[in-house]
Amino acid sequence: MKYNVRCHHCGQLFPVDGQPGQHSEATCPHCGAKLQFTAPETAGQPSADDTPESNKKLIILVAVLALLTVAVYVGHTFYDSYLDRQHRHQMARLLQLDSARTVEAEAAEHAYAIQKSREDSILRHSEQFIKEHVEEIYAIAFAEINGAPNDTIDISRDFFTPSFSEAITAARNRARRDSLAVAPPNFWTQGYSQGLMLPARAVSVSHITADSAQVFLKAEQRRSRPDEPLRTASYLGTLRLAFTNGRWLIDDFINERRGSFRRLLKPRPTPVEAETEAEPQDTE
Repeated sequence: MKYNVRCHHCGQLFPVDGQPGQHSEATCPHCGAKLQFTAPETAGQPSADDTPESNKKLIILVAVLALLTVAVYVGHTFYDSYLDRQHRHQMARLLQLDSARTVEAEAAEHAYAIQKSREDSILRHSEQFIKEHVEEIYAIAFAEINGAPNDTIDISRDFFTPSFSEAITAARNRARRDSLAVAPPNFWTQGYSQGLMLPARAVSVSHITADSAQVFLKAEQRRSRPDEPLRTASYLGTLRLAFTNGRWLIDDFINERRGSFRRLLKPRPTPVEAETEAEPQDTE
């Protein structure tokens, strides 16, 4: 068998033939030194021919380990990228579902609001609602007339349509400006004198449309004169309402005796204008 022996003089390895446990002499082929050695009792000492093969195996093992390391790293990188894509996909899907739920919720809320608006509109256009609303208006107005004002409500501004309120204001301004003008009567009492107003009653409602309605109203006033006992006077008429911005507002009152209140608010001709209109025209 061949054994690799290291020279104790130059340190180089060289092969020597021998048997296990045999004592022999050898001459170093590198420096010529003489040395003695004893072969190992057991086999397995690598020979000179085996060394390159061992080196090749070691190189292959290292290369395989390196490839495995690179493969693990690349696989881990791709796996992380895959997980990241999956996470982004799931997040995008969740956002789409959440957006769809939001759109559905908004659509349902919008439909519910429309339904509630329709139901509220139907309720506000019912005869019972209009009657109670009119009686509530007159209760507030009569309380103020009877000496219990409400600081949060302006009965002319809050209960009249803008055009009706402007007509009343214009008539009052004309009365202050022109001494010949006739001041308009009090709308709520339908007269010039004032007394204790009793609760008004909405008798019936008719001609209900989307933006108008008529209420047959009965109101009473308790009043007295110095030379007369206490008496109760009543007036009847048709209250014309307009539905504006979700509310019923007063637009006119047709008194059974005086006619339209709006007509009473129109400017009246002065005596001079009346005489001019009465003069006969020249027929020549």
